[in-house]
Amino acid sequence: MLTIQTYNLLKDLKKLDKPVIDTIDKVNNEIGIFDIKDASLIELGYPFPPKDKKLIKIYKYDEYKYLLEKHYIVIYTNPFISFTHLGYRIKQINAINLCWQLFFSVVIPFIVAYYTSK
Repeated sequence: MLTIQTYNLLKDLKKLDKPVIDTIDKVNNEIGIFDIKDASLIELGYPFPPKDKKLIKIYKYDEYKYLLEKHYIVIYTNPFISFTHLGYRIKQINAINLCWQLFFSVVIPFIVAYYTSK
């Protein structure tokens, strides 16, 4: 299930025109992401990070990894981040999470109660 932090990361990535990974620092649990329009230079299809470091947003690597593992985002061509169908619409993600919550909190207890009452 999406946490508030991963939800905010997904929202921030959706606001960018084409998000690009700058650096991944697993030791400090950080990942730098910038928009392609802020790139200082694009050479042979590879964008270089902006000279102004304020344009690179730093997020937690764990949140990025969660979105990648749950297929909200994918990396087809490195370093570009693409969105899958799950990550495409924020309201759709909320509806999916609500359905799962209702399934686990309402339907499963009814099934368990039915089988234990026999």
